[in-house]
Amino acid sequence: MIESFPGSGIGCCWDSGHAQCAYGEHCIDELEKLAPYVTCTHMHDNSYGVDQHKLAFFGNLNWERVMEILKNAGYPGEFTWEFVYERFPDVLLPDFLRLAHKTGEYLIHSI
Repeated sequence: MIESFPGSGIGCCWDSGHAQCAYGEHCIDELEKLAPYVTCTHMHDNSYGVDQHKLAFFGNLNWERVMEILKNAGYPGEFTWEFVYERFPDVLLPDFLRLAHKTGEYLIHSI
């Protein structure tokens, strides 16, 4: 559908967790098709085909491959987490957010 509008700047959002739910283990194949058109991300992980909005590496997604595909496609956009922090006590939230930040930095710069 995106290719129906050449030169229009129309793109799509890659939602890693929703792709996992929709395509299962084939979500990587779908990302390879869409990567040239990705203009934004909603990044989160899942397990067992359930939309859980987990932090990367807490589910089944092959994060190394996802980042490689986006990098090779020249994705210039932001890396946006979309997660639910479960039921952490408020006192632990700063540590959780530091881990989320460090995980995002790792994905962006190390892979």
